[in-house]
Amino acid sequence: MRQRWTVMVVAAVLVAGLAVVAGVAAGRCSAGGNPEAVAGAESGADTSSARQLTARAESDAIAGPAAAGIPATPRWGLWSGIRGPDGTALPEITGTAATGDRIVTVQLGADERQLLAGYAAADGTPLWAATLPRGRYSPEVLLTGDSVLVHGGGEVSAFDPASGELRWCTAVSGDARVSVLDTGRGALVAEQDADRSRLRLLDRATGEQHWSRDYRVHDGGVAPVVAGDVVTVFAVGEDRSGVQAFRLGTGEPGWSLTDDLPRPFGVAGGVLLVRSGTGLHGVEPGSGALLWSSERFDPHLRPGVAVRSPGRPGDPALLLQPSEPGGVTAFDPATGALRWELPGELVRPTLRDGVQRADTVGDRLLLQGRRTGLVAADPATGRITGRAGDASPMTHGPGLAVVTGPGRTTVLTWDD
Repeated sequence: MRQRWTVMVVAAVLVAGLAVVAGVAAGRCSAGGNPEAVAGAESGADTSSARQLTARAESDAIAGPAAAGIPATPRWGLWSGIRGPDGTALPEITGTAATGDRIVTVQLGADERQLLAGYAAADGTPLWAATLPRGRYSPEVLLTGDSVLVHGGGEVSAFDPASGELRWCTAVSGDARVSVLDTGRGALVAEQDADRSRLRLLDRATGEQHWSRDYRVHDGGVAPVVAGDVVTVFAVGEDRSGVQAFRLGTGEPGWSLTDDLPRPFGVAGGVLLVRSGTGLHGVEPGSGALLWSSERFDPHLRPGVAVRSPGRPGDPALLLQPSEPGGVTAFDPATGALRWELPGELVRPTLRDGVQRADTVGDRLLLQGRRTGLVAADPATGRITGRAGDASPMTHGPGLAVVTGPGRTTVLTWDD
């Protein structure tokens, strides 16, 4: 993009033929729940009281963090995909999401039904259970402050996090790539298809549609990115393609960028990150103005690379490489200045598939692989402080983590 960076404020180039529809209510759902029957008789979910941890389960849950130099205490857990003491087959836990006071699990029942169950994070008290529509893939769960948003089986559904009551759902395309994003103005549902792609902003409480926008997508593998009060997509115009911004409040098109085939990449520290044929660029979300541009990141922008926002004030943003070369690059999102690099050859002995995710725990950065492995590092310098090759995958919430091990899902809290 260099000196040819062009911001189209009147963005008709990439949004011809779009339509806005507002005030459409959510439709009927095949998902459902029985929030009064927390014993799980209706849904088949494992909603029994938190099962007592065995010494083996405790040891397995904390072994990885302990080896990485971060002590933790196991609190409670659920068996997964095995038979219980009475011979009953327990559902397999295929996904988890955590907030400060809630743990939500996705479970696969014996009859291949997809199940959803909520628990109190502190002690595992079962709260509710619900059934989900059947689908080819495990549902994706997004916890917000006031909703449990679930995408799967051709629907996006919203549940009350306290009672499990189904609030609303809406159908989505079975052929498109679908993503659900939580924004300050509602739930953004993106359906990306080469011929017909759509953005819809829904009210989290009621499912009412605030607006809808149709557009042509250049690459369905590039997910929309929300930055500030805009959502950006990689759109196709009549004679060029690039980044198109829409106003979150109204769905109206804003600015667009088309030099060097740019595409939205992520957001960090309030800065929209855009990648192109010339490297990585920092963009002001409201106007599309270029803040910085750097070619030095180009070798790291391989397929699958992800960006992580700073975990704490003063921490750098991170480029995570889930495959070769498998390292981490830290930079200042405000200026693009390099802070440090952790080469893949130092990470891959523990994280064989590269770095899949990063979380901040106390004064440490925890790097995880796709399957197993854990590396602890100093977020200020990238210096490795500990590692564990056989650590099970973890999902993080404020002050806690959910460890998904063989036959067991355990909730632990971090020691001071």
